[in-house]
Amino acid sequence: MCTTYAGELAEQVLTRMLWSRRSAGIVHPHVPVWMFGSRAALAALIADHDQTHPDAPADGEDRVTSILEHVLMVAGDVAAAAAAHRDWVLGGGEGPEPANPYRCPVAGINARAHGRPDPQLLARARDVLTYLPTLAGAPESPRTTAGLIRELRAARDHEDQHDLPDVDDLDLP
Repeated sequence: MCTTYAGELAEQVLTRMLWSRRSAGIVHPHVPVWMFGSRAALAALIADHDQTHPDAPADGEDRVTSILEHVLMVAGDVAAAAAAHRDWVLGGGEGPEPANPYRCPVAGINARAHGRPDPQLLARARDVLTYLPTLAGAPESPRTTAGLIRELRAARDHEDQHDLPDVDDLDLP
């Protein structure tokens, strides 16, 4: 459980996204992944799931299970890419270096340009597995997804105001 109001709202929005492709489709264009704070990787993995599995269940427990399977698959891919790189290094670096999109900043730039999640966020799949079960329960909030989005954006804006230094009293050029 998050300790800030914005963090709690982010978790409620993520729970909606886990349980409903429609809710996820509403959230993705209006909430940048950074607004999910420490849960940004889960938001990216849900987006990746929905893009790569368009025929997966759209709602309910079957959707949550499908997303969990996707997170497990991505975690396996990340581990395999890391192992291939490690084997290449231990082998003296013979031949071309194996590609690892999860560690490549350029892959992240290209992914964003094409509307895909940042692979460096997807690389956090193993970490997501540690907290995903706590968010997988059915949504309980009576608020609409759109209402939660508005509250989350307002809460993040409020947090950002407190993070910036006050410049009203400074003598600026």
